[in-house]
Amino acid sequence: MNVLLILFLLFVPFYLHLWLIAAKQQNLEPSSSKSPISVIIPFRNEINNLESLKYCIDRLELISGDEIILVDDQSNDQGVNLLIDLRSECRLVSIPPGNSGSKKEALRLGISLAQNDWILTTDADCKMSSRWIRTWRTEINSKRDFIVGKIALTSSSNSILELFISCEHLALQALTKASINRKVPMMCSGANLMFRKSIWEATGAYSSHLNIASGDDVLFMKDVSKHGGRIAFANGNGTLVTTYSAATISSWLQQRLRWMSKSSHIDTINSRFHSILLLIWLFVFPAGLSYFGWIYLLLIISECLVLRMTSPIQPKISNYLFWPFFRVLYPIMILFLFAASFFVKLKWKDRAIASEA
Repeated sequence: MNVLLILFLLFVPFYLHLWLIAAKQQNLEPSSSKSPISVIIPFRNEINNLESLKYCIDRLELISGDEIILVDDQSNDQGVNLLIDLRSECRLVSIPPGNSGSKKEALRLGISLAQNDWILTTDADCKMSSRWIRTWRTEINSKRDFIVGKIALTSSSNSILELFISCEHLALQALTKASINRKVPMMCSGANLMFRKSIWEATGAYSSHLNIASGDDVLFMKDVSKHGGRIAFANGNGTLVTTYSAATISSWLQQRLRWMSKSSHIDTINSRFHSILLLIWLFVFPAGLSYFGWIYLLLIISECLVLRMTSPIQPKISNYLFWPFFRVLYPIMILFLFAASFFVKLKWKDRAIASEA
């Protein structure tokens, strides 16, 4: 018991230090750049989201040279009919029917057509404010090549599932920022991502992982890191996009399994180190609850404070109240995901995803 307590106490300062790194802001003055930006939005079967997306696009504050390219990834619904009377800065293109189609192929098409060096990607189910591109422009800096943006989840209720997913999202966003601030980036999301077209071309335009259905974000970031590209986390809250959390356990399961399939292709010393830290976060501290309840309570409080500092929007009171339960439930769900990965067939937008070796 005494040995366990000593080890636990020795690790606590290091653990809290990592969380504080997540809360740190980069000391960069907002840029006054006038560089135009090309926004690429791939979509497939998004009939329920395209109307609200068009509403957001119509209200974006743009400058001369900005462009928005929407890429239809062979949708078989009638959603594309909602994209009529697009503003003059928009283009709607489609992947030819003869091609196999994928999100990565849609992005490659859109980026290849882009006229600007700065590329901003998002998803059709995301919403953004009118100042979204204007705020992203303030993030442009000669010391940056790849910038990870902020994402917030919106929910219509405080169901257990939505509370669970929102707590997970807060934790993952904090870990994303911490790893980038430590210059050993772990994860990111293509739902809100800006990078130079030149670095995309220099790293092979996804060529190192074209055989992998997903990974246009994390695996691309790995390529940028290997190439020596400078990776940062966006400072401005105006860069935020919002999206809905998974509506069912099944959709959450599919999404997380797709994430796991991407992470299995990242094999570096830093990623293994972070995997060990993640396992400690997942399993060691909840296990310590039964032995060192008062220390565990202090850690829970400190984590909640960091989540508040790293979240681009104010977490709900219910998030804080649910957090101790989430810390106990999440390791169980991770074990469940690991077991399910052997049996569940992956799908994305009605497409089966082949097992990726």
